[in-house]
Amino acid sequence: MKLFLCHASEDQAVATKVRHALENAGHKVFFSPTHPKAGGDFIRRIREELDESEGFIFLISPDSVRKEWPRTELKFAKERWERALGHVLPVELKHTNKDEIDDYLKSVDIVPVEGDAAAEVVDAVEKWQSAIAAGEVKSGGTSLFGKFLRGLVAELQQPQSSLRESSPAMADPLAQLLPGAWQIQLTYPNRMTGQATAEIYANGYFRAQGRSPAIPMFQIEGKWQILQSDQILLAGQQSDGYRAMPFNATVQFLQTTANMLTGSMSTGEQVVWRRVA
Repeated sequence: MKLFLCHASEDQAVATKVRHALENAGHKVFFSPTHPKAGGDFIRRIREELDESEGFIFLISPDSVRKEWPRTELKFAKERWERALGHVLPVELKHTNKDEIDDYLKSVDIVPVEGDAAAEVVDAVEKWQSAIAAGEVKSGGTSLFGKFLRGLVAELQQPQSSLRESSPAMADPLAQLLPGAWQIQLTYPNRMTGQATAEIYANGYFRAQGRSPAIPMFQIEGKWQILQSDQILLAGQQSDGYRAMPFNATVQFLQTTANMLTGSMSTGEQVVWRRVA
């Protein structure tokens, strides 16, 4: 597996041991220099290495989350992979204030180092690689959510063109309307607002991610079903980057058109769904 290893210069000694351990385990590792030279050629090299890499390891420490160059490499990784899940492995080398860790890194499991960093990173990479291959990638920093994804990930990662493929449950008009990609505006009882994007699959699965006044970033994956005319149930697991919890809500649509749905949720929000695909 080709890996891009991102670290702060203050963590160079440990990062070097991690690199050698990964290479001894059969992985190819790109390791940026301690004092990278700013300029077009080097930035181009970084982008090329990221494009060729299968995974991005970010060694989290108080220095790496604050220093300019690790944050620049993280920015490039975000451009390379819109979703961190299955591509990014954050490793907490030193205890770091969670508020300083980028939300992109917190959207997946953060591996804490408790002893020998090199050995633990190699072990984490091997488990991570096996989990990806088996469809057991974890999100939200909890094995519970990873286990939940185990039975869903193969279908949830279908290409978007298959969102509207028919299924036995497609006889209901709302069931025919829902499959697709949606941008969702949420208005809470206190008049604060949130945003989400959702992908609804004809096979009865859905996934969503967004933000709310209380949660800077959330991810939800699970199943949907029609309860009655213009009402659906969404049931699954929600992650806020630290923990996973059950998610269960009904949506009552009051107005439905081909490209816009308006209504309310049992959790209190008023919602406007706008089709984007």
